[in-house]
Amino acid sequence: HGEYTTDYKSIRVLETKECTGTNPRGMPEQVICEVVLNFKGPMKLFQPFIGSKLGVDATLRKAADGSGSYTFMFKSFDLKSNKVIANEGGTLAPHPSDDPQKTIVTMHSEVSTWIPAKLMVYYMRTMGMKTLLDQGDKYKAFKMRRGL
Repeated sequence: HGEYTTDYKSIRVLETKECTGTNPRGMPEQVICEVVLNFKGPMKLFQPFIGSKLGVDATLRKAADGSGSYTFMFKSFDLKSNKVIANEGGTLAPHPSDDPQKTIVTMHSEVSTWIPAKLMVYYMRTMGMKTLLDQGDKYKAFKMRRGL
C-alpha cells in the first residue's frame, strides 16, 4: 500500500508473467495484480462503473532504442468478466540534466466506452488536474520523508 496515494487500499500480485532480473531493482517485466480501490474523493464518481476489486496487467520494459528509457503499460480489467476497463501507458525517460532524481514521464490513457464520456469530461475539467497535482505533492512529501 503506497503512503503517497489514495486511489487504492491494497495491491496483491496474483502472478508474475515475466521476470528476467534486468529491470531496475529487480522489478519483473510483467505481473498480474489484484487492486482493491479506495472510492474516496474523485474516485467516488467511478464507483457505479467499476467494482471494488479489479485486475491489472502491468508491464515495464527497457526501451529497445538504447536511450535508457523504459516503457510501461497498465491494462485494468474486471476480475470476473475480463472486460477491459482502461489502458494506460507511457515512457519513463532520463532527464536531460542527467540528474538521477529527475525523470520525464509521458503518459497516455484509454478508457472503455462503457464509462460515460460526459463523466470523464466532467472529471478532467473539475478534478483531474487538481487530483494529479495533489498526488505529485504527496509523492514529493513521501520521498522527502524517506530521504530519497
